[in-house]
Amino acid sequence: MSNIDGYEQVFIYLNPEEVAFCKSLSERIDAENKKAGVIDKFSAIKETPESKKAMMFRGFIGEMAFSKYAGVPMDKTTKPRGGGHDMMVGFLSVDVKTSVWRGLAIQKDKKARPSDIYVAVSCPPGREHSPEILGCVAAEFAFDPRNRKEEGPQDENPFYLIENKHITHLKRRS
Repeated sequence: MSNIDGYEQVFIYLNPEEVAFCKSLSERIDAENKKAGVIDKFSAIKETPESKKAMMFRGFIGEMAFSKYAGVPMDKTTKPRGGGHDMMVGFLSVDVKTSVWRGLAIQKDKKARPSDIYVAVSCPPGREHSPEILGCVAAEFAFDPRNRKEEGPQDENPFYLIENKHITHLKRRS
């Protein structure tokens, strides 16, 4: 953990076995999704199959990191799923959003069935062993038009981009 201008950075260390598990899980779910005909309509249309796999892997890295931080189990099933919540923390449903940049993007269709909390995790390529949990935002705040702007492929599936100043930063757990 380091401190930059009063903001405590929360990095979660993932050991090689955990990183390998996330890689294996992403490959198994990708195969199950293909077999079941589940299509990720929010991955950029121009992405290659390799970059979509990397995006899925990065997502599981973020879920693993937050599950370790929160002390709750990660969903390790390989059943095809399209959307929904990643885990429960107490009575709150949580959706972990992992990206290579330091921000939070939420698909617009999440507004129809929102999670209670959206967690932002940053995991640039090569940093899979130490993703950074940026913080979280409540759904009612995330979907309030005053707190976000639309980003992404505007023609089909835009995202809501939550600015970092609106993300509640988390503290390092002891």
